Amino acid sequence: MKVIRRWATGTNLKFHAYVIQNLTNATSPRIACLGSVCTVVYASCFYPFDSNTLRYSIHMWEIIREFSFAEVAPDWAYSHIQVPTPFVMDNKICVYYATRDSDGKSHLLSFGLDIENPTKIVEREINPLIDLGQPGTFDEDGVMVSSVIEANGDTMVFYTGWQRSHTVPYNTSAGLLIRKNSSRSFQRYSIGPILGRNVSEPFYTNTPFVYLQKDKFHMIYGSGKEWTLIGDRYEPTYFLRKRQSTDGLEWGGLGEEFLQPISKEESTVRATRYHSGKTTKILFSSRFVRDFRGGSGSYAICEVTEPCSSEVNNLRSRVSFTNLGQFSNQNMLAYPAIFSLDVNYLLFNGSSFGKNSIFLAREES
Repeated sequence: MKVIRRWATGTNLKFHAYVIQNLTNATSPRIACLGSVCTVVYASCFYPFDSNTLRYSIHMWEIIREFSFAEVAPDWAYSHIQVPTPFVMDNKICVYYATRDSDGKSHLLSFGLDIENPTKIVEREINPLIDLGQPGTFDEDGVMVSSVIEANGDTMVFYTGWQRSHTVPYNTSAGLLIRKNSSRSFQRYSIGPILGRNVSEPFYTNTPFVYLQKDKFHMIYGSGKEWTLIGDRYEPTYFLRKRQSTDGLEWGGLGEEFLQPISKEESTVRATRYHSGKTTKILFSSRFVRDFRGGSGSYAICEVTEPCSSEVNNLRSRVSFTNLGQFSNQNMLAYPAIFSLDVNYLLFNGSSFGKNSIFLAREES
């Protein structure tokens, strides 16, 4: 199977693509353009985009492991090993994730990977690392991790708290767990969220990704734009925003737009940040409000080069995998998270929002 690098030419076309020559492969991207509007057929899904804003990534990732639900989740878990979130320690990579019980509520668990061979599971937790929130609180129906960092000797876990709702299916907010340096267990920083609905974000917040830079905490997170009634169900639309904090605890002020959507129906969520050569990149999940549960609007993993200062960078690439065709019938790619050892590694979920597996990929040079 030969990889060919091609550029499309024409009015305002500013993208490039890796095109797999073997078109019998169901995961091969195929691109059709009319003016500056193109359609990609990829993994048996149509993904419409404006070629001014979306292109295929110039570098590739190779999937080296699929972790199944049976390998990772405890016996009491009902479904999903969702939103894998790595944390590199001295002797292992701890991968936090959310699994659902028989009532559909998400619980925080983890498993460990060998730091010398990240494809090997060396341990797994069988009990939730924190209880669900008290009745009436923002995380009474789910705790879903999205970022783990170390600061001042403490481990800080930023997560999405879920609370079922009436008119719309749920409300989400950002919460924080802290494990003190001398402790083996996590405690909530507060009963309430560190970032919830507010004057500029009236619907919800989710998937906080936090990193330290220049003595400040930076958060890229999902912010609710609206709920759209499709058929008899309200579906959410959200987009990435950013905030700063001096201590990682208080996130006051107003959030700023991080990434402009390519259409009013696009949602972007769950960012992760990494260095590739001299470039800093942000990976994130992108989907559309219609037909996103395995259909034409399903999640894809995209990337942008990190914007300078407050500039919003809207030129994104779609992440490419050299061997995705070996893993059958993946109707979405979602929730990316990077960790770095000798090279960069990428964890993400496949079909059905991580119902059955977590994938591990390695960046190719």
